[in-house]
Amino acid sequence: MLFIMLLSKKRKICYNYKKGGIIMFASVVINVTSSSVDQMYEYLVPSDIAPYINIGARVKVEFGLGNRLVMGYVLDVYEERKFKGEIKPIIELLDLKPIITPLQLKLAEYLKDDTICPLIRVLNLMIPSALNLKTFKYLIVKNSSNIDATLVELFGGKEIIEVNKKLDGYHSKILKEIKNGNIEISYETKQIVKYKYVSKYTVNMSNYYNYLNTIRNPLKVDFLNHYKDSIMLTENEILDNYEISLYMLKDLIKKGFLDVKKERTLRIKTHNVAVSEINNFEESEFVKPTKEKFLKESKIPYLYIPSSNSEKEDVLLSLIKEMIASEKNVVVLCADILSSVKYASLIRKHLNLSVACINSRVSSGEYLDYYTEILNDSYQVIVTTPKGAFLPYQNVGMYFMMDEESDNYYNDQSPRYDLHKAIYFLSYTSNALFIMESISPAVSTYCYGLKGIYKIVDNSNVSVNTNVEVVNMLDELKQGNNTYLSKRLKNALIKTKQNNLQSLLIVNNKSYSNYVLCPSCGDVPKCPNCEISLNYNENKNILLCPACGYRKDFLNKCEKCFNTTLRFGGIGIESVNELIKNNFPEYKTLCIVDNNNFEEFSLQMSLIEDKKVDVIITTETFSKSIVNNNIETVGIINFDSVLKTPSYDAESRAYNLLVYSKEHVKNNSGKLIVQTTHIDSSPLVNFITGDYKAFMKTEIMNRKLMHNEPFYHVNRIIIKTTYNEMFSVANNIKKVLKELCDKLYIIGPTYSKGYGGVVLIVKHNYSKINDVYKAVYERYQNSQTVVIFDKYPRKL
Repeated sequence: MLFIMLLSKKRKICYNYKKGGIIMFASVVINVTSSSVDQMYEYLVPSDIAPYINIGARVKVEFGLGNRLVMGYVLDVYEERKFKGEIKPIIELLDLKPIITPLQLKLAEYLKDDTICPLIRVLNLMIPSALNLKTFKYLIVKNSSNIDATLVELFGGKEIIEVNKKLDGYHSKILKEIKNGNIEISYETKQIVKYKYVSKYTVNMSNYYNYLNTIRNPLKVDFLNHYKDSIMLTENEILDNYEISLYMLKDLIKKGFLDVKKERTLRIKTHNVAVSEINNFEESEFVKPTKEKFLKESKIPYLYIPSSNSEKEDVLLSLIKEMIASEKNVVVLCADILSSVKYASLIRKHLNLSVACINSRVSSGEYLDYYTEILNDSYQVIVTTPKGAFLPYQNVGMYFMMDEESDNYYNDQSPRYDLHKAIYFLSYTSNALFIMESISPAVSTYCYGLKGIYKIVDNSNVSVNTNVEVVNMLDELKQGNNTYLSKRLKNALIKTKQNNLQSLLIVNNKSYSNYVLCPSCGDVPKCPNCEISLNYNENKNILLCPACGYRKDFLNKCEKCFNTTLRFGGIGIESVNELIKNNFPEYKTLCIVDNNNFEEFSLQMSLIEDKKVDVIITTETFSKSIVNNNIETVGIINFDSVLKTPSYDAESRAYNLLVYSKEHVKNNSGKLIVQTTHIDSSPLVNFITGDYKAFMKTEIMNRKLMHNEPFYHVNRIIIKTTYNEMFSVANNIKKVLKELCDKLYIIGPTYSKGYGGVVLIVKHNYSKINDVYKAVYERYQNSQTVVIFDKYPRKL
């Protein structure tokens, strides 16, 4: 890096831009996320940089009228100019080796076109944020004697100060001094997070042979005699392994007997959690025939429906073993943080491999180290959440996506991509196997399998072996029970406790209640952004929006009429825990509401494993991370909260909840208890009969009738501008879409506080709609109007 910096110091002399007598130019995309600069900018390549510049490298360039110093990526290098007008030189080359690979650049172009967003936003997904440069703005004094007295005091005798909020009240005076030439603006870009280095020591053999006899202390001599043949160690490692004091060590360094060398060290931490015990996974009845199906064809993605989680784990381990034998790497994609840790632990334990585990819990320094190790092809297996899906993986033979139906594979921030499509592109381009796994796949994915876009490998059971009991909560109300603990669930909890086993209760609300109601005036506190009821969290005594995370203190009184007698509606983990404590005071409960803290979760798993917990209470998402063979009773407290969600895929989500809940019943005498007021719903009836295909058939028919996925694509368009212009722009876009597209349905425009603009919901099956979207994007690209296209919205 120092060599590059010396080559690239900001030049104030005339440049020679020739490479072997040829003038070189580069197309650079600027690291500014605004759509108004979503284009290539042409720069001159100085001759001292030209031999080293490569596509995919970072550069520092001056940008804009103020010549602000920013980072950019080189996307092309060529000999003839492509654009007319003034041209600026590249200031500094930051990378001798490109940090973005050719495959990543292809993927970036694909995602830019698919999601209709600035290219730079896609590129920034492909490298750690630590490699992005931060731009700092400075004021430099050129003529202190003529500067306003208040500014002289502000500078405090310094010739240069950084521009920050402290200068907010001085803008007019600063601008005046800049105009008069007394102050000038300067920019600097810095990489904030850097590689970590440690000092290690080696014996200076020249001084050892020539001057060892000058040392009088026998401990020092003995140390040098033993250490000269050792590997380099740090100061602390030397003190731990040799009979030498810190003072003696420092003295040897000072006198030249030890040389210090800087060595890069990794900040990567390995986390392990309890995983399944697997014996002879190769001998599982499903492994060989399933593996043979996958290895026949790599160009077409597979939808894999295993009979159970244990089968999935057996097949995964066998496929990884096959890939490693073929000298191919494997990328395993997981939907959430703890699942990534779980499967990384599983692979380490049973295959004894070094596994990279990437998720949003890794620090920026760890992520940078992972990136570098992956770029150097140091890992054979990488387990990652969507966070690390686009890193520069080398020599990949298989992408294996766990729980493909998860919403976490759809990014709800720009670029708004579908990870299924992105990985399909990567696997197809690199001739790698792509397997999407789910014991209860998304309806759209299943339909694509039926159409032949994917190949289906279906090992699912025809019947449900688990004992399932359905409790009609309307009958409970008639019998005078107005709580969420039915008589049958209470009896099951008692029996499970008597058997010295454990119960798992699933509640899809981490708080105390779904809403707070004032019985006096009828007021229900709502989120100012989303206009939905705020949940009450008892532990923190706050009101919390389940959609956007908005929160405020709970004042224990109505904000409208100040009534202090309030009612709490709905159910949450905290209130279920309260119910258990009231009904079974002697039972030990454990509420799992956060799986991001490894240490806390490991402690919780130890409590479960040691049978120090009688009842586990958690959400569906967190329950997937629990590995325990002692669960006898699983209770879905409020099945209707999922079944009746105002979404076209509510029944599909409800079916998924049933399937995954069943997987927790490990004991032969165990049962799954489902509490609902809709005992004849399609998901429940088909789940009990084990007729997955019948459920899919019904769901597909309903979606076709209602013009929903996968028969019609459902897109969301968000328009942000001045309030007076929002609806005008939205209606213009609506008009254009209707004129150009057949079989198209548009809902809106409607104003959304959450998005700060108006929203159009577009249902279509027009194959060329992306061309229309691009034309709209380009129409408003350089205006004050922001048009956002979300082609894969999960919550409407």
